[in-house]
Amino acid sequence: MEPSNPLRTPTRFGRLAMSAAMVAVAMLLVFACGSSKGHPPLAGLIGDDSGVVDAGPCSQQTQLDNDGGLSLIGQRATLVGRVLDPAGKVPLYNINVYVPKSPILPPLSKGVTCDHCGAKLIDPQTSTITDQYGTFALPDVPNGPQKLVVQVGKWRKVVPIDVQGTCVMVGDVSLPKNGQEGDLPDIAVTLGEADALECLLRGIGVSESEFVPGAGGAGHVHMFNGFGGMGPAGTPDAQSALWNDLSKLSAYDMVLLSCEGDEHNENKTNPSAIHDYASLGGRVFATHYHYTWMKNGTADFQTVADWSPGVSGIVPEYNVNMTFPKGAAFAEWLENVGASTHAGHIPLKNIKNSVRGVNAATTQDWIDADPMDVKYFSFNTPLSAAADKQCGRVVFSDIHVFSDVSMTTGEVWPTGCGPLTDLNPQQKALEFLLFDLSACVEPDSQAPSAVH
Repeated sequence: MEPSNPLRTPTRFGRLAMSAAMVAVAMLLVFACGSSKGHPPLAGLIGDDSGVVDAGPCSQQTQLDNDGGLSLIGQRATLVGRVLDPAGKVPLYNINVYVPKSPILPPLSKGVTCDHCGAKLIDPQTSTITDQYGTFALPDVPNGPQKLVVQVGKWRKVVPIDVQGTCVMVGDVSLPKNGQEGDLPDIAVTLGEADALECLLRGIGVSESEFVPGAGGAGHVHMFNGFGGMGPAGTPDAQSALWNDLSKLSAYDMVLLSCEGDEHNENKTNPSAIHDYASLGGRVFATHYHYTWMKNGTADFQTVADWSPGVSGIVPEYNVNMTFPKGAAFAEWLENVGASTHAGHIPLKNIKNSVRGVNAATTQDWIDADPMDVKYFSFNTPLSAAADKQCGRVVFSDIHVFSDVSMTTGEVWPTGCGPLTDLNPQQKALEFLLFDLSACVEPDSQAPSAVH
């Protein structure tokens, strides 16, 4: 005789028992995947146990089949989790989280491309983005084996997951720290006398094995010496091997330019190269004296800001511009990660005064001492193109990686970066801005949204 299945016993007692069990299941789902009112989803996961638990993103109840049993046929789930930086420490904002329609993801393109938002999301069947806490609730995921993808630009990690039920707690997922864990953008970073953007990449968790001297090699971070740079043996000069040649720049998704202690225009003989690279869809992060690519560059780049020196001296706290959607999210994110004690303000040190103000028609002020003393700004390229045709991005930062001035002089990689420690508030701010530079290009007046 076939053994009885208590979940399918067609008696009144069995159905009452099943109903009670289902209430218990639903309550467990609520507490496992709910959110705190006034607090982010995954409140328990990120250590915030205040507030009253409500249904949150997982308010659906598991359905009974026609015989009163649990049915997973055709069931769809909400996946709840959090995305962290490659170091697995800092939660990240505006990261795409999706399940693709096809389990086979094609390789990402190499080098600069003019990709608009959504071009690198490979046909998602459901998608979302992370919030200011790095958390996500991805709805409408079919039950069964799936591939969960987290991605921003060409940072991409694929996580196999077997979805069972209506609410699945994914936990923390870190962006890849090396090519073995997933996809990374190809990044050219110049080493300089007075800043160390290569140390920022190392600090956010990119493996040292990914750093290689010059073009070629198996790594994703290619180092070039600017004035005062001290890369490892075989590191070529940026002047001859990178920034004066559009074809060489075009091999990279991002170009990070560390301050050289002065403009050093003698090694920047083709100012249109960076301009043209950005117009093709490149991403450029320029620190301090690398303002020369704009101030002394092509005519349209000269117009993005007022390049007379800023008016302030050193102030204990700087303003985060909260008047646009990502700026407001940035301010909240800084509080969430412990880089700010009150919204809209951040303590910074070793800050320079290069910019008086920005051209509001083209340029977004992110951090300033006041609107006439801007410390970080961005603009999309080509400047002459309509907003929906722009696909490149340039940022300028008067904020150095190290808040201690003694740590900004050129040092041999990687010892000059010092020991690996948790990021300080200044470095956390730069990390947010670095990943924003990686993200798809869209007008800063618009809040980011998931691509469907």
